[in-house]
Amino acid sequence: MSKLQKWRRWCLRIEEDILLPYKFNKLVAEEYFSIIKPHLDEGKPATFHNWCSDNYGVSIALVLRKLTDGDKRVYSVRRLVGDIQANSKCIKKASYIKRYPVHFRKYAEDRWNSEVSNRHNYLPASIPANHLAEIEAISQRINSITNKFIAHTNRAKNKRFTLKFDEIYDVIRRLISIAAFYSDLVGAQIPDDDANVSDFTEWKDIFREAWLNS
Repeated sequence: MSKLQKWRRWCLRIEEDILLPYKFNKLVAEEYFSIIKPHLDEGKPATFHNWCSDNYGVSIALVLRKLTDGDKRVYSVRRLVGDIQANSKCIKKASYIKRYPVHFRKYAEDRWNSEVSNRHNYLPASIPANHLAEIEAISQRINSITNKFIAHTNRAKNKRFTLKFDEIYDVIRRLISIAAFYSDLVGAQIPDDDANVSDFTEWKDIFREAWLNS
């Protein structure tokens, strides 16, 4: 198996095993929050909502952990970028452009020149090296967040750490963009989007009827 074939397989697993479940869960969570918010604003008990919110927070922190994991047994953006850095010359300008249909090859060439290099006919190792350093910094940051929110108890009296969903979303979007960049270079198809999913299960039907008879 060539390096490009291996990286395409890794991209597929990252998309199917990590990103698609995350995007679907995010869609459901945001719809749920929009349903429940008016009831919380009325002063109704928030116990169930807090439980859902905390569990969702743990799940998206775990997604970040998976995307930045460096363990050799896993598929992750960190491992993908690291392996590409070590073998960056396997990604060649001519092969990249040729993978596009003829009428899109001018676009592919312009994209290579602007986002990769207008001087090199292969991917310079400095590009994945910079991305890898960024991912490692994200990994250290998420470990700090998960330690506060999940693993460690805050010893400050009456102080509770709050996980900010928007902050986590921003970091995951950045990792998706990095994954999409290399996915395009190797001939895979990870969309640069954190919301390209839809739900046909009608899961909101559970809110249209009373759960309890008394």
